[in-house]
Amino acid sequence: PLSSAFLSALNYCIFSKANRGLHIIKLSAEALSDLDFLRGIITYARVNVRFLGCSIDHLRTNVVIEVAIYSDASSTIGAGSFSLRADADEMALGHSSRGNEQDNSLVISEHVMRWTKQELTVFASEGVSINVLELFAMIFEIFMSGDSLRGRAVRLYLDNTSAVSWFNRMRAVVPFAVTLMQILCIYCGVMDIGLFPGHIAGVENIRADSLSRLDIYFDVQDFGPVVASKGKDWWANLSREDTCRQLLLRLAIEP
Repeated sequence: PLSSAFLSALNYCIFSKANRGLHIIKLSAEALSDLDFLRGIITYARVNVRFLGCSIDHLRTNVVIEVAIYSDASSTIGAGSFSLRADADEMALGHSSRGNEQDNSLVISEHVMRWTKQELTVFASEGVSINVLELFAMIFEIFMSGDSLRGRAVRLYLDNTSAVSWFNRMRAVVPFAVTLMQILCIYCGVMDIGLFPGHIAGVENIRADSLSRLDIYFDVQDFGPVVASKGKDWWANLSREDTCRQLLLRLAIEP
């Protein structure tokens, strides 16, 4: 939240006008939300002074990427993602073979989601766009990778330009996507993860696209009873995967 991209985005939310010789600045609702988040970050950093720090390697002009993550999402089927250890050829693995020919020995993790009927209903009623689903697919992989990304410089590859833009600015424009980015920001701060987004053409994102569409996995879990409760125990006794999986559904229903 202290990056130049964050402050630049905040600046766009400021409206000013002259009134009786006085220059009045009015903050939009988005700017006020950003400032509240920033205030929370600073308050926490006073208790944990290392929170706003990062590895010196993440500040280099030419960052050495250690892990690459590829993700893709479909609006009607599901999402898929996987992470790779970066190799000496600047992740040529992810750019030359890009799919079924990739060396599985370098794959750190791989995840597949299939949207449930309830999720698809909520996505349609709440206006959850493909841009948000693409964003969520990548965030899900980051969360599920856990300690394997701690302290690492991570290259993100998405074929959705809006999601890439949101990652670059660490700020989204859709309410529940904004909250997703804020949660991601806190998570990466705690885990000391450096994210470096990049765009990959859809025709080259073969493996992630296949994972998002192939009928190799079916998620039949019904989140209805949990969603209906909306209580303070929403996250109690859930596994890491269930917690991450329900995140988007929860935010879409109750941002």
